Amino acid sequence: MISLRILMLDIESELQAFITSELKIIDSFSLLDITLLTDTLDQYSIHQQFEFDLIIFDNNTSTFLKNYFSSVKSSYLNTKRIIQVNEDASYTEVRNSFFEGAYDYWIKPYNYELIKSTLTKVVSEVYFKISVTNAKRNIQNAITGKSALLNHDLKVFFHENIPPSISQSHQSLNLYVALLDLLSDISFNPMPLEKSTIADICSTWISKHDHQFLAFQECIKKITSIYQEIFIPNVQTIIVRKAIFEVLSPSTHIKTVSYVAKKLYINQSHLSMTFKRQTNISLSEYIKKIKIYGAMLMLLDQNYSIDDILNILGYKDEQHFSRIFKTYTGTLPISYRQLNHRLLKQKSTQKGIPLD
Repeated sequence: MISLRILMLDIESELQAFITSELKIIDSFSLLDITLLTDTLDQYSIHQQFEFDLIIFDNNTSTFLKNYFSSVKSSYLNTKRIIQVNEDASYTEVRNSFFEGAYDYWIKPYNYELIKSTLTKVVSEVYFKISVTNAKRNIQNAITGKSALLNHDLKVFFHENIPPSISQSHQSLNLYVALLDLLSDISFNPMPLEKSTIADICSTWISKHDHQFLAFQECIKKITSIYQEIFIPNVQTIIVRKAIFEVLSPSTHIKTVSYVAKKLYINQSHLSMTFKRQTNISLSEYIKKIKIYGAMLMLLDQNYSIDDILNILGYKDEQHFSRIFKTYTGTLPISYRQLNHRLLKQKSTQKGIPLD
């Protein structure tokens, strides 16, 4: 649970009631536990040992403003959010309050919409500061096979980076930056996957989708699935890990089971049996799958012709390659290239970048 602690000092019952009821409405974030304490200034010392995310106090006298506010700051620097409440205040008093570090200043008659907005902001700051960091780490761990992919983490990460208030023109860019940041700490070595290309394609597709969160969810699931299939991170057997590394390593040689066995100085039959037993997929099928993923990446780059891709991957017959590609992707290579090139062109046009 994520704890949000709020202390109200000498706050009148009417305002207390509004804050309490509003927090119940705001408390819609899962895993958020709001603790609300009320007290008087002369008893505040009993709470000194606690950590609070927000302190709201009634600024009764100028002496309190000059002395007690400084005392609260010095005795409890763990809170960066202190709100002062007053029946009246001069411009100088309010200015000095903010200069000394006040988070907000509420004056009677209360502007309840402003108070509601401030409370929502505090809840969001505390919740997302903790949970977005956790969500990002949890999603990265899920992609790399260290934990399960949870829908809660996806929701927190998505809604923090794509708030409903931003314009649609900025949503795609925000998604691109968020996805690139998400992938930045994940190692794709030794396979030279372009993280920017993955982020670009995903963000463009998501931004065009009617249900963006569902599209984001599907993208992360797909990235996770591909990562699991390429790196098979849960397998720790030395022979298998070396074989995976060898298949993924850049080389001018056509990768085959025989080639990998020779590189590792291992009997081919022993290698094949060990790989299948540990991964539930044969080494030959794994190599074929990696070639298709390589083809998908090269098809995104207009500098590679179909013939270039066939030569690099060791396919001599284009029709044979196309059949295998369609089996794995559901589409022919040329169709895959055309579709993704249109998406990139749309993305570049949005950014004002010409794409030949």
